[in-house]
Amino acid sequence: MASNTNTKWQFSVGSGSEIPNPETLGIAFCSQFRVIICKECQIGIQPSMFISHFRGIHKMSNFSRNQLGSLLEKLEPIDPSLIQLPVDSIPAIPHIAIHQGFICTASGCSFIVQSAKWMKSHCRERHNDTRLQQACLVQTLFSSTKSRYFVVKKVYPVSDPFEPSEEQLLSFVDELVSEHDQLDQLVENTNKVTSENLGEMDQSPWLKKTGWTKHLAGMDRSVLVRRIYLPPPPKEHEHRLAMLFSSFDRVCTSATTLVSV
Repeated sequence: MASNTNTKWQFSVGSGSEIPNPETLGIAFCSQFRVIICKECQIGIQPSMFISHFRGIHKMSNFSRNQLGSLLEKLEPIDPSLIQLPVDSIPAIPHIAIHQGFICTASGCSFIVQSAKWMKSHCRERHNDTRLQQACLVQTLFSSTKSRYFVVKKVYPVSDPFEPSEEQLLSFVDELVSEHDQLDQLVENTNKVTSENLGEMDQSPWLKKTGWTKHLAGMDRSVLVRRIYLPPPPKEHEHRLAMLFSSFDRVCTSATTLVSV
């Protein structure tokens, strides 16, 4: 079942009793679930909160309550309680935020959540086995304390699919490492880390145990500090980096689950 977000609006723009153009409000409408989406907030807006959301949160006082109410009637969103969420994964719904989440793999269980802690608790209490979980990408139509999640597949151009091969991932990692090495060579080789200038830090039993003093000797402190932060990737690499992180998260989640058993 494909996602269908309608953006071909047929509304007039103006004041008085005219219905405002949804594009002016930053609205998208998902016809698949009949949900109004706020593009800026990346979440669906419940019909009962529609007017207060745009007049209150986004301060769109140039549109009257009657105008927004008329637009709401025109769009005819469905009551959230009547929405049937998909059982199987579907392509991600445009303009809705995508989150890293988890799905319970126990037979007959459809529990999906964003929190790894909640998933672990669910598997332990309901199935007595914390291994019955799998990392996945999820979306929720509405933001609330009782958000209902469903599994999605992030859509990328056919020429660069979301599920990369191992060779593609390794190639991309090598490319990033090479770029960082080239940047490091451009940094002036000053303020070296040595056993002498670590001072009191060198007296730490942990540093002595791990051998970091010897390992970091000769490296530039400014480079080490930069390693803490994720550098902004070129735009053409953003989706590749997302793929790499997703694969890394799956490995870490699997390892953590096995260790905690």
